[in-house]
Amino acid sequence: MTDWMFSPIKFQLVIMKYQRAIHKALVDKILDKNATTTIVVLMVVGAG
Repeated sequence: MTDWMFSPIKFQLVIMKYQRAIHKALVDKILDKNATTTIVVLMVVGAG
């Protein structure tokens, strides 16, 4: 196991980075001129 798995603070930082990345990706899709016809598929893999 890696060291970050044992540190709650480091783990929280990793989660925050994933949240920011997902947020930016979704905002990019929503602000697209075709947002009303865009289907977003979000998959989280390797999360456990």
